Amino acid sequence: MPWCRSEAEARYVALGMTPYQWRARYHDKGNALFVDGRLRVDGDDIDVRCRIARGAREEYAVIEIDDPRVQSLGQRGP
Repeated sequence: MPWCRSEAEARYVALGMTPYQWRARYHDKGNALFVDGRLRVDGDDIDVRCRIARGAREEYAVIEIDDPRVQSLGQRGP
């Protein structure tokens, strides 16, 4: 969960925006871990989803942010 939050926040900071009020829950399914989060940016609640195979390095994680402002930054991990 910490990686998902920091990666999502970093994408907004790169755009000069200030994210706040992170909340999330996580669950696993098979050998994958999933994070369903929400971040508040400029008065909007933005859904954030991350997933990674259990035991994989963070660079193989996938992040999805439901906000067209960050689409140009890509949706994959670092």
